[in-house]
Amino acid sequence: MTDPHHAAAGVTDPALADLLVDHWEERMRRSPQWATALGDRRYDGLLDRGGPEAVAQESLWRAQVLSRVGALDRRHLGDTDMTTLELFEGELRRDKRAEVCHGEQWGLSARSNPLLGVQQLPTSHTLDDEARAGTYLARVRQLPRTFTESEADLRAGMAAGRVPTAHAVRLVIEQVDRALAVPESEWEVARPDTSKLTAAAEFSVQLAPLVTALRPTIVAYRAFLADELLPVARDDAHEGTWAVADGETCYAALIELHTTLPKSAEAIHATGLEEDRKSTRLNSSHTVISYAV
Repeated sequence: MTDPHHAAAGVTDPALADLLVDHWEERMRRSPQWATALGDRRYDGLLDRGGPEAVAQESLWRAQVLSRVGALDRRHLGDTDMTTLELFEGELRRDKRAEVCHGEQWGLSARSNPLLGVQQLPTSHTLDDEARAGTYLARVRQLPRTFTESEADLRAGMAAGRVPTAHAVRLVIEQVDRALAVPESEWEVARPDTSKLTAAAEFSVQLAPLVTALRPTIVAYRAFLADELLPVARDDAHEGTWAVADGETCYAALIELHTTLPKSAEAIHATGLEEDRKSTRLNSSHTVISYAV
């Protein structure tokens, strides 16, 4: 997956191919942890960026790509290239519309928080050789900023009327408390598999103080969650997306993002009810048949 030209596989128009390759290259640069997961090791020493500035830069980049899409000469595109362009543009526009959600400001949960990045790093960044050991250390050095960036996003949400649910905040606090209750040496990030390293002992000596340095940042993050975010978090009566700022617009954008269809929430709900009725009737008929037999 290290060859960016695979992003333009099957495309014959040079301008469209260049756009797709450029987009893929920039996506990998902006998402180094995803790049690692895909086998692109060029950004192994970096972590994804968070915080309001990174969000703004992402939005600007998406707008710039859409501008390039709009400037393409479509008159001579073949059917396959046109289909590729339409799919690419549709995905970009859905992503652009979903920016209104600002999920980074209120999407904190037990499955989405910076502590998970600490816990999952040994799994996502395996130590296959000495070079990867060096980039692992580089990533551990950067882990403290993932907590400060998360806090900055959540503070922006507090100012904009977008906050997580109290239930979600409590779950994350519980996760943090469990981590803080044990020595740093027992944290997953401090115990990666070093069996393939020739200098495993030296690596462990370098890793230990980096992991120890994480604790104060995590303690400060926990204090922010408990003392500032939890008191203003949404209660059980306001758990739905509708309860955050721009919630209805966000919900509509998310429907289109995940289904590619411009359907309303009411239409999807009605479809669900109808399918449930069909399922009930089908189950009833099966019951009658089984008793008849």
